[in-house]
Amino acid sequence: MTEKTKKFQSFERKSRKKLDDDEKTNLEKAMRVIALDAMRLKWEQPEKYERKSFNDISLKMIDGLSYSSVVDLAEDILKEKQKRNR
Repeated sequence: MTEKTKKFQSFERKSRKKLDDDEKTNLEKAMRVIALDAMRLKWEQPEKYERKSFNDISLKMIDGLSYSSVVDLAEDILKEKQKRNR
């Protein structure tokens, strides 16, 4: 397990302790959206993300963000995806 993976898991554990059930569900959904966006980024820009795992990219995207900021980021990602699909 890489150091970044450990940090990512630590973030999730700490965040979840403070959240109610609905917030935990929202965080899980947000993290899935962010992970999928990390996959998209790596697919579209392989040279930029060479030797970076999806977890590494996701962790960088949420580094220093609060729960509400993570949820907002996921919502922004979904809005951008909708624009791209039009």
